[in-house]
Amino acid sequence: MIQEAPLPHRHASLSALRWRMRRGFLNAKRLDYEASVLASVYGAVRLGEDLELTGLLREVGLGEDAISALRFRQNGSEYSVILPTERTWKQARLKDRAFGVGLRESAVGRSVLIVPPAEVRLQPRLRNAKRIYHTKMVPACGDMETLIACINAWGDGASLIDCEAALAGPHPRNRVFGLVYGGHFAMDLMVGITDQSVVRLRHPHPNGCWETLGWRPVHAV
Repeated sequence: MIQEAPLPHRHASLSALRWRMRRGFLNAKRLDYEASVLASVYGAVRLGEDLELTGLLREVGLGEDAISALRFRQNGSEYSVILPTERTWKQARLKDRAFGVGLRESAVGRSVLIVPPAEVRLQPRLRNAKRIYHTKMVPACGDMETLIACINAWGDGASLIDCEAALAGPHPRNRVFGLVYGGHFAMDLMVGITDQSVVRLRHPHPNGCWETLGWRPVHAV
């Protein structure tokens, strides 16, 4: 008995599906990385993938090619951050599923944020965060006290170049970035980083870095 060959368009459809899933997976992983860099520079600590939330999202048809969920610690509290890809965010039925999961988890007391991809990739903020993250160095002993004294001498904040001049030894800018990454100091990342960028003491906020980033809890959306 001669077996009927599969139709050519079926192979094409499967190939297109695999490619779309592969591209979605890569987009989700890139968004995961970008959100992690951004949140960490603003003072949050990445705890890894939120496996429980990831499982709930899969149950409603949102797999690793459509969305990811991360866990962060900020100001002593833990938060779950749901990150839909661009394709998921633009499709109302998929976005509604993500919000449905987030709302149910929020109702039982979990702190859940759903972040539009555009809020993660806002420029020049993300570019500046990547620069700090990838060029930071561990500060030398006494760097933090020296920088605090420098900032106090200038009032509310000191320019990046003045902060560098206050630090003895090699790679002062990278060490300043290390202190910013460590959560001790803050910079305005909504404008490009220059010698005149102002470095300030980071003051704790009740809502942590999320309000600064504009990442709202799901129940407030």
